Amino acid sequence: MRHRKIKALIAVSSEKISSQVGDILAARGISECYKAHTQHAAVDLMHENLFSLFIVDGQLLISDDKDKIRIAGVDFVRFIRMCDGVVSEANVVFLRSNRQAQNLLEARAEIIEARDSGATCIVGHPLTVEKFENLIEPILKQARIFIRDRTYTGPCRRYKNIPVEKERRKIGHVENTM
Repeated sequence: MRHRKIKALIAVSSEKISSQVGDILAARGISECYKAHTQHAAVDLMHENLFSLFIVDGQLLISDDKDKIRIAGVDFVRFIRMCDGVVSEANVVFLRSNRQAQNLLEARAEIIEARDSGATCIVGHPLTVEKFENLIEPILKQARIFIRDRTYTGPCRRYKNIPVEKERRKIGHVENTM
């Protein structure tokens, strides 16, 4: 499927990851891709362009300042969700870290944090054409309902609309059977 109308921002920590992701997007017909390696550069690009797809990794740095190295991947997803207008409802793909030393608890915490920040899709690194086709393309074809609540801003996490039947009880009402 070709996605010519999509404008993507690849905000990842390294040039190698950025090139790989850019090649995959180009192969799928997304030709308008912008790349940023820090949160500051990504925000500058957001001032100039209206993006409908963001690809963010967990190791995205805040700035190029070597003295203040801070990671902002999940925080950048939260920032996107707090923006005004249609950009806040753009699809956000979060690339999980592939650090070798990451244990199961760290991985689980990263996934939960990305999900709670409003990421549309969480994909393990590296992004491949197969992962793109199976995980990302379905969300590009049909957008999910967007939720704005006091505790969560992001796409609906339900994958299917399953009707829920609840039996309502009357509280404080006792039926007189005498």
